Amino acid sequence: MQISHVLLEKYLREAVDIGFFSFADSSYRLTEKGEEFLEKHNSFSSKHQDADKMLNSFVAQREDLERMCQNRNGRNCVKRSGRKEN
Repeated sequence: MQISHVLLEKYLREAVDIGFFSFADSSYRLTEKGEEFLEKHNSFSSKHQDADKMLNSFVAQREDLERMCQNRNGRNCVKRSGRKEN
């Protein structure tokens, strides 16, 4: 992905305003706050990916169970809410 120079400058100004970077001597430096943010973001991202995989696994397991509960008419014996159909 490429972004324009103007857009890059805008994002860098915002990151400096937030305190993630400092700008001095014509260069940007990551601040302690920026480092902390990146560490927390990486931790969150990893946990989010793990949770997403787990959720997908639960969905697949539920679908397997629902297929096993189909009666001869092809109807499921379990509603999506988890309660039996009448």
